[in-house]
Amino acid sequence: MSNPVTAVHSRFSQFLAVHPDIGRLVADLSPVFAYVRSNPEAAESIVPMYKRWIFASPIRHFALLQARPLWQRVLLMAFGMTLGPLWTLFLHQMANIRDVRWRAHMVSAILKDEASKRQARSQTMTVDVLGSGSGLYVIDAYRRLPSNCRTQFGLIDHLPETYDLARQYAKTTGLDVTTFNSTFQQHCADITALEFYANQAGTRDMVLMIGVGDHIDKVIKSRVLRALKGSEHPQDVASTNPDMIRLMSKIKSTLKPGGVFVYSFVQANVEDAYLEKVIRWRHRYRTRTMVEQMFAAAGWDSDQIEYVAGPTGVQHIAIARA
Repeated sequence: MSNPVTAVHSRFSQFLAVHPDIGRLVADLSPVFAYVRSNPEAAESIVPMYKRWIFASPIRHFALLQARPLWQRVLLMAFGMTLGPLWTLFLHQMANIRDVRWRAHMVSAILKDEASKRQARSQTMTVDVLGSGSGLYVIDAYRRLPSNCRTQFGLIDHLPETYDLARQYAKTTGLDVTTFNSTFQQHCADITALEFYANQAGTRDMVLMIGVGDHIDKVIKSRVLRALKGSEHPQDVASTNPDMIRLMSKIKSTLKPGGVFVYSFVQANVEDAYLEKVIRWRHRYRTRTMVEQMFAAAGWDSDQIEYVAGPTGVQHIAIARA
């Protein structure tokens, strides 16, 4: 059975060849179609939404079935084909918001579980937060910990101003300044630098890296033009993710035995092409297969890594144990 997204792209391409003026109206959407055609994984996830918003669209049926002049049909068709993909991107963002909330609760649950284990052994848990930003999710997670759990956080970001933002946010949540200063320590550093985590082997209980990996090893050459599918060849992963793999390797050596690395990533999807080609947002969404290959290249044991997908499958979390 032919892919309906591929089929509609073929018919629409023929239509645009005859009506170039209409083609200019939807030119910005062509990268999205190209990405879907070349990425079966994305096509599989987006087809149900396209069926709902394009194939079953009242606008499209109105244009096809009603006795209207040709110019009205053309305009309605162009409008329907433009609105459908935009609705798809909108729905994807709504799904992403739901998964981001899930991600925050997952981080909180993992942190609570690990802190409780160490509290039972009368140990203080040391946690590094890479790319901490304003510290929203980690401060919220800390406030949910039992009062008898002892934790020490390192907020690591390359911008020193983020620590002040974290302090301000902590204040709005009711966390007093003394507790914040004693619990959260600022470390201004570039996590991709060669000297980062040098000579710190076996010193951390947990490393959190939430929403940061998407901005490491950003691909400059278009993934759409490369026709990136669900995975890359292992040699390609090693060559196109050098900073991420090196960082993962250093995190592994920095963790204590039994330590935990919590890494979140966004599953490669149709929004990837829109962000890259339309609004020029440089990022790197990866499939789970690619993340597995990166962990393997960094020397992690695949049997010690658990992958959890969010409710809508947009956000994913990898829980790796040293």
